[in-house]
Amino acid sequence: MPDNFLYEAIFIPEGIEPPPKTIITSPELQIYVERFGELKDDRGLVAEVDGKVVGAVWVRIMNDYGHIDNETPSLAISLSVQKANYAARLYLKIGFEILRENEEEYIMVHFL
Repeated sequence: MPDNFLYEAIFIPEGIEPPPKTIITSPELQIYVERFGELKDDRGLVAEVDGKVVGAVWVRIMNDYGHIDNETPSLAISLSVQKANYAARLYLKIGFEILRENEEEYIMVHFL
């Protein structure tokens, strides 16, 4: 999985300077991509328009910020979302529920 997908998934609030691209080498972010595809539950999809990649989503079972349990994969675009991120409202509209929260983030889940 290209590392630029991981960098693009980082929410940067308006008025905040983006972090350097080297941030994705930190251990707390490498959990999302390290050896991706080698674990049995790793899955990913890429959206293309006219042959150009315009989006990506990936899931894996991992002990990350959005960890629910060892049977529920984390969805790299939504289970942990900062409250200031406009996507939080979108996730609520499409059926995600807030499982728990802290001062800055929601941990969300979508029950099927």
